[in-house]
Amino acid sequence: MPDTNDLKYSWNLSDIFKNTTEFENTKKETLNLLEEIQKFQGVLCDSSDNLYKCYSLDEKALKNFEKLYAYGMLMYHSDMANQDGIKMYKEVEALSTKFSVATAFITPEITYADETKIREYIKEERFKNYRRDIKEILEKKKHVLSKEAENILANYSEIFSAPENTFDTMTNTEFKFGTLMNENGEEVELTDSTYSLYLKNKDINVRRQAFSLMYKKYSEFITNIINNILCFFTIIKLANKYIIVCILLFSSLFSLI
Repeated sequence: MPDTNDLKYSWNLSDIFKNTTEFENTKKETLNLLEEIQKFQGVLCDSSDNLYKCYSLDEKALKNFEKLYAYGMLMYHSDMANQDGIKMYKEVEALSTKFSVATAFITPEITYADETKIREYIKEERFKNYRRDIKEILEKKKHVLSKEAENILANYSEIFSAPENTFDTMTNTEFKFGTLMNENGEEVELTDSTYSLYLKNKDINVRRQAFSLMYKKYSEFITNIINNILCFFTIIKLANKYIIVCILLFSSLFSLI
């Protein structure tokens, strides 16, 4: 097994952003782009200019977001115990939700617009990079929800990722699964990353050790795991109320009482 602490096995994040200042500036630029995109809500299909400008902004915002997400995700997975990495990953996850909410109107507005008019728009040469995407939206009309429903789903994206993030943190930073003897008689450490490799090993004893060590550790934390699941359901209930407040335009959670 390679030494994952060796720099040659680490991601060179400077290929994405030279430093965190560049990351922060790109994040601010992306938030500004999302604000510009939202200005087209309700008037997106009024003209080919509106549709083109909105798609151009969306393209720029998406390119930025993909870089931001890659940087934050790789920073986080480089060391899941690093608080700066965790904070950065949470920021890009929150940005993902904002992105989904800000652009949720695009597909429904194209779907419910005059199809003949939209098809005329996209005949223009400037739509060559967006033509396929718009055509696919028109062809999937019956599967598209209303703007309101799409907005609701967009608000839940960050919540749905919470269990996976909890699992990643526990298995990669909190759990120490122990060591096993490999097929060469060498003592090696079992991790969440190497578990699948040992489980496919030709030596049945290696497979048995890996399986036993993995689930022995989970059984030790069964109470914590159950509590995490219960907490997740509590968070969903609170999030439901918060999202209802946002969608139905209540002034606060207390307005629901």
